[in-house]
Amino acid sequence: MIEGLTKKKLIIQDENVDIYLYKPKHVEPNKVYPIVWVLDGNSMFTNLGQMFRDPLLQEMYVVGISPSNRDAQYTPWDVSELHDIYENFTGLADTYTKELLEVLPPFLQANDIPKGPTYLAGFSLAGLFATYSLYQTKYFAGVASLSGSFWYPNWITFTKEHAVLNTDAKLYFSCGTREWMETSGEKLFTLDLTKETMTTLPNESTELYVDQGGHTQYLTKRWLHAFQWVLSKT
Repeated sequence: MIEGLTKKKLIIQDENVDIYLYKPKHVEPNKVYPIVWVLDGNSMFTNLGQMFRDPLLQEMYVVGISPSNRDAQYTPWDVSELHDIYENFTGLADTYTKELLEVLPPFLQANDIPKGPTYLAGFSLAGLFATYSLYQTKYFAGVASLSGSFWYPNWITFTKEHAVLNTDAKLYFSCGTREWMETSGEKLFTLDLTKETMTTLPNESTELYVDQGGHTQYLTKRWLHAFQWVLSKT
């Protein structure tokens, strides 16, 4: 069991989901602690719990949010008819974002997590969702996208044709040089698409971290680097 971690239940989009609440052991009065909302929180705390032994995690609150319908909730628009591999990508990101912002802040306050600069972070499809949030809300102080699924159909076109709403958010991207997705007979490399996504964003504070790994390699190291970035921006 991770010290400082509790698991609660919360109804989101009519489903009772797990919310993981990680708090520092010792909270100093009058000190500002960032709050990181981590998408796929169930996966992080189940598979990467060892990284919470790192002292830097004592400098923030981490909120792990479990999805109830990941492929639908993390996708920005419906592409289910394009190909069998997209059949569950039905584009519920707008409504999911809206409900998270309605139900999660009061829930966190009720569970003794004070207000503070809040960051949204996700890996893979959740990294796409986190980046898409820039077009939906100004709520987040920063967004971290780890190996974002920017191969998603029409994503790059969307970023070129739509204006970012949260232009003040600090941005963090990371990926490996051996990450790719083959779709429509074309091999699309995550690093190339990440860089192309970054060129369309007007935000001034942006960082890119690159390693030599594949999609699921070095996840602990990648997440710790992202959390370090959050601290550097708080």
